[in-house]
Amino acid sequence: MKLSTRVLCCLIAFFISYGSYSQANPTFGNCPQDFEGTAFAPAGWAVLDNGVGLTRSWEITTAVVGEGTKSAIILRENIGAGNTSEDWLATPRITVPVNGELQFLTRKTGGDQGTLFNIMISTDPVQANRSSYVLAQQYTWATLTTDLTFQERRVDLSSYAGQQVYIAFVRVKTQNTVGVEGSNWAIDVPRVVAKCPEIIAGVSASNIGENSAQITWSGSGSPQVELEYGPSGFVQGTGTVVTSTGSPFNLTGLTAGTLYQVCIRPVCNSCGVYKGNWSTRFNFLTLPENYCSQPSNLTSVQNGNTATLSWVETGGATSWRIAVEPYSAQPAPATTTVITTTSSN
Repeated sequence: MKLSTRVLCCLIAFFISYGSYSQANPTFGNCPQDFEGTAFAPAGWAVLDNGVGLTRSWEITTAVVGEGTKSAIILRENIGAGNTSEDWLATPRITVPVNGELQFLTRKTGGDQGTLFNIMISTDPVQANRSSYVLAQQYTWATLTTDLTFQERRVDLSSYAGQQVYIAFVRVKTQNTVGVEGSNWAIDVPRVVAKCPEIIAGVSASNIGENSAQITWSGSGSPQVELEYGPSGFVQGTGTVVTSTGSPFNLTGLTAGTLYQVCIRPVCNSCGVYKGNWSTRFNFLTLPENYCSQPSNLTSVQNGNTATLSWVETGGATSWRIAVEPYSAQPAPATTTVITTTSSN
């Protein structure tokens, strides 16, 4: 009877532990998981593997950080030539929103040598059932990031809208030699959110001057947007970034006679700010310095043998030449009188 009681107690303890382990983390989903806690893995997350290379598993690092002071990382190790290791970090079970996507910061270190970085997804109710996961996105050393810094990556989950899923970050490496090979993989602030609306209409520029231009767009579906602009060919992230709550927006402080590019993306806010994709770049050329543009709105007020002319001054002109000639309903040689003035009227 004592043995049965012990078994029963152990079973109860197991199910309590399993239930606690598998509960969804209320801070993960549309809110990012920041890995800033003292325990790893965070509540509801699971560290899994295929039984090869057990010296290293997903862990916390303070040396390679995307945001805050901590990130999650899996370090490479010697697993023996010909062996393949799979290191899994699985999220809590969450419901994918309509038009949902996974967003996360990621960084690679070490070397290439055939490491794969997989995003796996499962609709199975058992988090640890690795065989139920299917590949949602695969990255290589070349495609994970463009350099050795943290960069944002996004994975489309719209086909799982309304379904409860687990998502796993899985590093896969087959070792080819007797020495340590492969890449370290760090991730930070993963979240699953509805995609920020895209800029669905074209970007354009008007009222272009020597040092300014008016940028217009439509269809962002977001109350706020970011504009990034710079000289033609500027690297994304190195341009000047400004925010606007609506179209149009006036860019100022530009350099005369310069070809610029501008792109726009929507800014959303759901448990913190996140952003949509950049629009296609639009090119515009500022006017040359001291550009003499044609005046507008020419009017004439006649009084007997005199007439008062008025116009709207534009550009950098300091004087204007006025050509006056007789008007005739019949074609006839005209005599033109040219007058130079420094002001309208």
